[in-house]
Amino acid sequence: MRYIDSGSRDPAHALGAWLQNELNTSVVEVRCQAGFFTSDALGFFVPTLRRLAAGDHVVNMLIGSNEPGTLREDVLVLVKALGLPRQNACLGIVRYDQGFFHPKTYHLRRSDGSQCAYVGSAITGSMI
Repeated sequence: MRYIDSGSRDPAHALGAWLQNELNTSVVEVRCQAGFFTSDALGFFVPTLRRLAAGDHVVNMLIGSNEPGTLREDVLVLVKALGLPRQNACLGIVRYDQGFFHPKTYHLRRSDGSQCAYVGSAITGSMI
């Protein structure tokens, strides 16, 4: 296990840097929960999502629709990247009247069976 202190504000510890390093062709499953979402934040995530969709690999994503809300157009970009509808992909959207859905968890499984995860709270990355 490696600990990354995303609260340090070191760009090398940011979620975007971690995803850029970990999202490669060995990734065969993605699970993600993110509190805020815009399609602009997908960045280099899209090629991995499209590759996984083409092979009908597992992708489960849960995104928040916090204030000011998640735009329909942004969700449609994600739906397209995920190749929905399909058997091994799920997309959920969460909104609370009296609070925020605010997780930042990313779990990846590689073709060799190894796994990695990023669980964070500090907003230091440029991804989802």
